[in-house]
Amino acid sequence: MIRQEIWEEMKKAKTYQLSCLYYVDKKRKFNRNYNMCIIGVAALGAPTFFISHWCTFVTTIAASVLEVTKSFLPAVCQSEEELSKIDGLAIYFGETLQKIEGLWNLHENTESPDELSLNKELSKVLKKSPENETLMNKLIHSLSKKEDDKIRKQADDYLIQKFYEQK
Repeated sequence: MIRQEIWEEMKKAKTYQLSCLYYVDKKRKFNRNYNMCIIGVAALGAPTFFISHWCTFVTTIAASVLEVTKSFLPAVCQSEEELSKIDGLAIYFGETLQKIEGLWNLHENTESPDELSLNKELSKVLKKSPENETLMNKLIHSLSKKEDDKIRKQADDYLIQKFYEQK
């Protein structure tokens, strides 16, 4: 019974860790590209002054709209502060995974493991997990079904390779 619970918690911790890492990487790339787009549109405005005043006006308005959109719709460009919090969550889930892996190894390498003490240890390890999962759900705005499936497969592959294919 405890063996299955430990396995499921390892899968969950690895999935959450990968989700955080994947999402932060995706959002930082988007933020960089979005900012480069604003710079490009704004830079395009100056030389177009000699072609037409309307071109300058349009590029200025476009750059302004992009900047205002970024400021008022945080889902478009997530702040670096929030992305740093997600980085912290990835570290937390990674550390949690290591601790749970230790419990797994203890269970697997003991003749008759004490399930009650393992259950207590697992509870200690997972004590902060619900609040961090809530924070993660709040900060990660969206992952597509395809991305989520890819992350879950990576987590499963990691655990299977680590615990079953190395023997």
